[in-house]
Amino acid sequence: MSLFNKNNLLIYSTVLVSIFFLALLWDSISLPFKDVSHASSYIINKKINPHTDTLRYCLFVGIPLFLYILTSFLIKTEQNNFTLNDANNYESYGFINSKVLIIINILILFILFDFFGSPHNFKASSPQLDGLHDGDYLTPVLNFFETGGLWSSSATVHGGADFIYPILLWKLTGLKTIGSAKIFFSILILLVKFLSVILAYQITRMTLLGKNTKVIFFTIFAFFLISLSHYNAPINYSVISYRDIFTIIFLIFFIEIFLKNKKLFQLHFAITFIAFIALLFHFDIGVYLYTLLILYTFYLLTLKQFHQFLYIYFLIGIFWAIFIYTFGTNEFYSFFDNFYLIVSSMDLAHGYSYPTPFFSIGEDKDGARATKGLLFQIFAGILILKNTIFSKNNLPKNYKVLLFFIFFLCLISYKNALGRSEAYHIRMSTDIQLLIICFFLLKSFLKVLEKKILNKKTILLFNIFPFILCLILFVDKSFDDKDIKNVFSSKDRLISYVKFEDEDFIKTAYSNPTNLRKFLKKYNELNKNENCIQNFTADIILPYLLKKPSCTKYFSSWLALSKKAQLKYIATLKVKSPKYIIYESPGFIIDKIPTHERLILVNSYIIDNYSIYETFNDYSILIKK
Repeated sequence: MSLFNKNNLLIYSTVLVSIFFLALLWDSISLPFKDVSHASSYIINKKINPHTDTLRYCLFVGIPLFLYILTSFLIKTEQNNFTLNDANNYESYGFINSKVLIIINILILFILFDFFGSPHNFKASSPQLDGLHDGDYLTPVLNFFETGGLWSSSATVHGGADFIYPILLWKLTGLKTIGSAKIFFSILILLVKFLSVILAYQITRMTLLGKNTKVIFFTIFAFFLISLSHYNAPINYSVISYRDIFTIIFLIFFIEIFLKNKKLFQLHFAITFIAFIALLFHFDIGVYLYTLLILYTFYLLTLKQFHQFLYIYFLIGIFWAIFIYTFGTNEFYSFFDNFYLIVSSMDLAHGYSYPTPFFSIGEDKDGARATKGLLFQIFAGILILKNTIFSKNNLPKNYKVLLFFIFFLCLISYKNALGRSEAYHIRMSTDIQLLIICFFLLKSFLKVLEKKILNKKTILLFNIFPFILCLILFVDKSFDDKDIKNVFSSKDRLISYVKFEDEDFIKTAYSNPTNLRKFLKKYNELNKNENCIQNFTADIILPYLLKKPSCTKYFSSWLALSKKAQLKYIATLKVKSPKYIIYESPGFIIDKIPTHERLILVNSYIIDNYSIYETFNDYSILIKK
């Protein structure tokens, strides 16, 4: 049926009108703001309720999708399959053969050459040291080795990933260096690219295309997924970042459940364990995967799979019991205290107002990306609805349910873009939507190609096309700066990288490394009889550079924005009673609001009990009265 027939025009016109109308109403939709007297941040100063953008998002995406369902259900009554009562269809095998194995090997070589052939990797200046984002993991890992505490010694912004990965690398290499910790980013992104190939294979199995066409789909889709991740870190805001590794692994096993419906005990163990580990490592990713897992357990109830339902919740309990037994109740409570800190106050501390769809384009540097992100959410939803409920050629029921689960993950994971609404966070929240859109568009294109072109004369072309595509990509311009010599020298470059001194990173990163060196020397002399560093700036790498743990677990002070957290912070300061406090530094200032303006209660305590000791080169040191 033509896209431009009368019925389709009416349906899509209704959706488009609703989108434009909602864009007009965007700025007028708001939740009441409750005055905050204990803290300051961008959205507090603007008096914006941190949940306003979430409400706007739900309406902007939800209403057009609802209207699409309603109009399609009323107009295309002969096409809908609203009850999803068609049969399941489980695959008994995949599409692996010698040709696919060759292509997989080519993809692996592509990934390895892209990484090891690059002259930019394993350099102290690429990417440059970042006082805030590199401090997110360097100070916590130092805290662990000095105190033995995990969450009890460091309240992190992301979760356990901020110290578990570098702890493992420091133990593995035997070197407590920046390079030894920083290398984990490259390792994880490399793994993400390898896992993207497996995910592409799993998704290809859902296409219901012919065997030869599946190979073409797999080749294109795998290269597409590989291209979405990049090695820039720690600000790894590519579409697929190192943080998405657990989402990819979860989807690989989750898709297998709906494709095979076999070995459910093993597969349910896998997805439950992945969700558990994801929450330990990344609070946001873990919440999204746990939410999807819980929704899936209720789907099991509709299938009367009561034993599997109970089995998953039993596993959840067992995994947390093992955590408590292994790390102790103190770390357990500290973990959830850190988790609550981020969930309850991160949007308030770090929030940015989401740009108005359409009308912010040209006025706001992130307006175009913000608008595209919302439209792609709607487009992905329409593609799923059109190809599952409102289609004559229905997919099997299990495929439909799987697609709805994936779209649910797409919807909730966009919360990252709503919490910090600037280009980087919006981009990294578009992975699932792009996966869905690419899946359906590529599948539709190849299906048409399969029907209209594929015959005995063209089957040879279909067979060799994936290899031609691989060859084209290998000689792409992106490899202009890659060299086989770099591959052979990568081992030596890697060893040198993990052995670099702090100075190698400092001199290429800081705008004035001389002033930093002077500060480090002076503060170490002042603080030589103290056993910890009290840093009240966003230059959170300083405790690591000074080689002493932070005095409180709030090493990243700006996170302790809530009243409860600030009171805990003050209580710890009273106990630790540090003699000196780093009060100001010329490093990065989040949203141009320094920490002493953000944490009003903590700052008030500091001002009452400390006085200025010395100020030089934009550094300020306080001393206890």
